[in-house]
Amino acid sequence: MKTGYRAVEVRFALDETAPGVFEGYGSVYGVLDSYNTVFMPGVFAASLTEHRAAGTVPMMLWQHSPSREIGEWLEIREDPQGLFVRGRIDLEAPGGAKAHRMLKGAEVRGLSVGFRRRKTSLLADGSTAILQADLIEISPVRRPSNPRARVTDVRSATASPTGLAEHIRRFAAIIGGQHA
Repeated sequence: MKTGYRAVEVRFALDETAPGVFEGYGSVYGVLDSYNTVFMPGVFAASLTEHRAAGTVPMMLWQHSPSREIGEWLEIREDPQGLFVRGRIDLEAPGGAKAHRMLKGAEVRGLSVGFRRRKTSLLADGSTAILQADLIEISPVRRPSNPRARVTDVRSATASPTGLAEHIRRFAAIIGGQHA
């Protein structure tokens, strides 16, 4: 049966850890940043291994401010593109709810890493390749030094029974040609 409607995709967060969850890239490999440095693939591998062995994770700070820890990183891993991160903002932390609103509203969409250099190399163009670094923290920021280090997804809805019912009513109205 063919209809004139496109498929509507709805994603609900079905557990209590989902509010405040977002993901993106804290660093993207091979991109010249505003400090004239380029992070190379595998730059954080040793540091991430050390964090796992110690049972620690890098901090999640707001705009690199040490006094504004706003949540926790749930997943940090390197992939072919860069340093993928998935974290949860603590909506009860001072500034947490505001940070989440700013991420959802796209006022803040950059990510940036706080690190210590372990091993570098000078490139032919005069920039510095960072080959190995200690990962200290990853922050949502307004202006990332690496222009491709961005938040890619922010969860904005949770499925409480009331919330789920409201979403179903809104989508039914849209599909039925009414506007909620």
